[in-house]
Amino acid sequence: MSTAPPTSPLRVFNGSFLGLIAWLVGFAMSAIGGHELLTALRCGKTPAAVTVAELAHRGPTTNDYVELREFEIAWSGYVYCQNERGEWTSCDVPLRVAGSEAPPRVLVRAYNVRNEAELRKRLAGEALTGIVTARGLYGEFGAALSAYNPGIDPAACWIVTHNRQPADARLLGLVFGGGVALFSLGIFLFVYARPRNSPHQAVLRMMSPLLILVEGLHALADFLPPGSRRVCGALLLPPTAALATWGGHRLWQVAQIGAADAGIGAEMLPILALDFGVSLMLIAISLLLIEPKSENAEVAVASPASAGMSA
Repeated sequence: MSTAPPTSPLRVFNGSFLGLIAWLVGFAMSAIGGHELLTALRCGKTPAAVTVAELAHRGPTTNDYVELREFEIAWSGYVYCQNERGEWTSCDVPLRVAGSEAPPRVLVRAYNVRNEAELRKRLAGEALTGIVTARGLYGEFGAALSAYNPGIDPAACWIVTHNRQPADARLLGLVFGGGVALFSLGIFLFVYARPRNSPHQAVLRMMSPLLILVEGLHALADFLPPGSRRVCGALLLPPTAALATWGGHRLWQVAQIGAADAGIGAEMLPILALDFGVSLMLIAISLLLIEPKSENAEVAVASPASAGMSA
């Protein structure tokens, strides 16, 4: 009677699984780190003094880190968000130009306030400091803001996150670079670590459509003639190098304009272009220079009985 050798639970930690973890962590680090890096690059070390009238009509000029002055708070017109327990999570408070009855065009956003008394205490003073993070309030909150403030255009309001300060751009640059590196490592593991077929691998593939796609690409590569990897590398290198170059250039361009004007979509597109451009460009270079080793090489082990029969 033959018994199968015990299977170690650690076999699940193969190339595809580790590649998926590296890919997900790298994507999160590059996306979040890239967004925060752009925020830090748009801000100076000290807030720029600006009146609410100037911000309402011109927006932030060269610095998203601002100190607002000459305003009146429309306490009867703010809106707040609350969680399922009824606790306040954020508030958007309109700021009017001092001495003017014109509809507000600047909102100050405060987080982690529990009630109006705490909100009034937080916003007390002649100046409010924060970072201009967005422009426009939409959906049900925009509709509520219009109901409480007749004549206001929620889509045109500048939103300043109160008491937010820019982080260290050098540290965020390291986080962003580390994210791109992990993303590239995940792609490398997908390309070069092809695990053997097993029940564990079948279960693992069902955990992620990405792994199914990677396995399909491996299967497609089996039909390529010998030596074609260099041809694939030569064809892949120019477009991926162009994609990485465009992503870096576009990221620099987006850093020159304010977050409210750029929007999250304009920020994420060059970040994704850098992620995929750098990782696939490195894959193309490796196809040109390195002979990949398959993990599917099977080792034939003959039993003494079979060896005797063959003899």
